Amino acid sequence: MDAFDNCIVVIEEQIDALFNEAMKAADTYWDAVTAHEKQATGPEKRSNLELSCTKRGNNIQVLWKGIRWYGPPNKRTRVRLTIARDKTTFTYADGSLKDYAKEWEWPLVKETEMTMQSIRRQNHHLVRAIMSIRNAKQVRRAADGKLEKLQAQAS
Repeated sequence: MDAFDNCIVVIEEQIDALFNEAMKAADTYWDAVTAHEKQATGPEKRSNLELSCTKRGNNIQVLWKGIRWYGPPNKRTRVRLTIARDKTTFTYADGSLKDYAKEWEWPLVKETEMTMQSIRRQNHHLVRAIMSIRNAKQVRRAADGKLEKLQAQAS
């Protein structure tokens, strides 16, 4: 394994650590929501937000989904709605999350989102770093190939 591969391994370990951090923050959020919902009475007191964390390859996705309920009380249907996220700041607008968050959970949502925003930004830069290292490795291979051809011609 060369130096490029070692760099990628170290970065991937950091991505795994970020994912664990995201899962810990999500678990903290869900534990608080679950504890509140056990004490609350009625569906009006339940959260209308869902938080999910997934990892595919080196990409960590932390998404908030809104929930809307339709139909009569005895036959309600739940519909999950995508909440738009700013692609440059890697965050959800407070207004977008506040549309779905209950008053009791808003401070928790805001704190969790700040943690997740940092994780999204770090992951973005780490994935870009891996892409740059892979490109540098290809440039190195091409340069080595050209150097070998040049040396072979000189001999």
